[in-house]
Amino acid sequence: MKKVILTAICAVALASCQQQKEVAPTQEAKTSVTRKDKSDLRVWYDRGGSDYGCSGTGGNCLDDVILSAPKPKGFTATLQTMSAGTPTEIRDAFSDNRSVLIQYISATVVDATINGDLNATLRGLPTDATCYMLFSDANTNTITTVYPVVQ
Repeated sequence: MKKVILTAICAVALASCQQQKEVAPTQEAKTSVTRKDKSDLRVWYDRGGSDYGCSGTGGNCLDDVILSAPKPKGFTATLQTMSAGTPTEIRDAFSDNRSVLIQYISATVVDATINGDLNATLRGLPTDATCYMLFSDANTNTITTVYPVVQ
């Protein structure tokens, strides 16, 4: 009788275990990130060479974008283009991969890049543990938004 009860308990326990999977943030979650009070955001700094990143408070660095295996192809292709492409090639990559990109970064930022209102550049290499997607105003060249990408 004990074996039957133990077997039943094990079966229930195994059936209740579910495999966890990582999902992309929802649009609602991304919207709340982009609406954060600027005092909650870290500050982008670039002191030259490999001394750059996000730290402190009161800036324009949004929460990290975490890419885990398998990495989304459209996102990594866009990072590659940002690393070595022309502004037109970068806009085309954002346009071609829009549906993937908006799962990780603000649709407003993606669309502004496609429309040419924002310029997108990459600091670091797409293969680095952390690289930074920098978005600057096309008219003033002022960095408005930074997405740290952790791989």
